Amino acid sequence: MTAETPESLIITAIIVKDDELLRHLHILDTLAYESLTAQLKYFEKKIMRNQEPSVILNLKRIASKKYMCFFEVKKSLLKSSDFIDINKFEISKKNEVFNTVIRSNVTHFFNLLFTNFDPAVPDLQKVDIESFFNYVVPTNLKQSEEIWDLYLKLRVQIYISIINKNPQKKFYNVMFPKDVVEGPPKYKETYLKVRKIIKRSPEDVEKLMQEFKWEKFVEGIIDYLSNITNELEMPLLYKCISIKASPISSSPISSSPSSPIRVASRNENDNNSKKRRITDVEEYESISSDSLDDYSTILKRRNLSLIIDN
Repeated sequence: MTAETPESLIITAIIVKDDELLRHLHILDTLAYESLTAQLKYFEKKIMRNQEPSVILNLKRIASKKYMCFFEVKKSLLKSSDFIDINKFEISKKNEVFNTVIRSNVTHFFNLLFTNFDPAVPDLQKVDIESFFNYVVPTNLKQSEEIWDLYLKLRVQIYISIINKNPQKKFYNVMFPKDVVEGPPKYKETYLKVRKIIKRSPEDVEKLMQEFKWEKFVEGIIDYLSNITNELEMPLLYKCISIKASPISSSPISSSPSSPIRVASRNENDNNSKKRRITDVEEYESISSDSLDDYSTILKRRNLSLIIDN
């Protein structure tokens, strides 16, 4: 029997390490899918502002529960509570793996963006502007004008949030330096216009909030990021262990005629709308509780490594 060479042992070790990390990422992708589904359902109803308080509260509870499930498993598997940075792992084919972590990073981003899962309250103290491009935006969209426009709006909201909590003179020079070196030509043009507006009243929070409305930003970023995640394939573990999925809404919140918000708004005058809303929540909660509420038990029962390897 021929002894394995040191080179072959190293290759085998790399393959085993890659496989283990991939299993962990696929588990987190599944949990992130559930978390995002719950977050977006809650955000849509919350933004509408004409829903029964009990419905909103129930959806918020579900979203919090799903995110905490994802968060605790991520800490256990990756020993980290931050964004998943593929570049920190010794893994081959990193570009192919990136899509597997997008959902995980988007649900983490939403959790940072909205205080206690509340899209009506702007508090972006913990949001690093660079995390948007580094962890949330897919590589193939990093030169998109729409993405850069969203990035600029996020920068504005972070600035407003910071000076609202901790007023600082000349801080706009830090957040909005005069020289712009990155981004498409249209972005640079818009950036200078926005900077000019802020420079006129850099510390007047109320005026800036009127000029750059938080609600409009929220609708835009939820729309865009939900569309990005909807372009991804379903999590691998849904296919492998047949977990019943509740799909993330692919309709834009603010612009599409078939948007959940617009459809619900048109039906508000219907006498049975209240009954339908309660039924929606009950149906979603049953799907959620059946799938991942006891996910740790599912992992113990099933040999996921064999499933994924096959």
